Amino acid sequence: LSASRELSRIRPEAADAAMTRGLGKRRKKAPAPGLFDSIGLIGSSPYLMCITVVVLSYGFCMNFTEVTWKTMVRRCYPDLASYQKFLGWYSTALGLAVFTASMIAPPLMRFSGWHASS
Repeated sequence: LSASRELSRIRPEAADAAMTRGLGKRRKKAPAPGLFDSIGLIGSSPYLMCITVVVLSYGFCMNFTEVTWKTMVRRCYPDLASYQKFLGWYSTALGLAVFTASMIAPPLMRFSGWHASS
């Protein structure tokens, strides 16, 4: 910022050109790859393939666990109002736990390092 002020004091026309350079030009966006191109890219890299397997496995496990867990909770709370009350309490407790962990994690990682924190 101070360099542009200094430049405008010495040569105002150069400062105007430097400040407005590239404002009117837009870069062409590269077209987004299609579905088969993306699958081909993932299949061509063992690293990306492993990440894909981990992400998909996590998603399936979480969905199956959640369905099973909520079915068991539903049996414990047959009344709709009590079931919703429990889920509201659970969501609140989970939110507080995640917030607390997100506040504790950065100082812990700085103090003890990644390996010990995980």
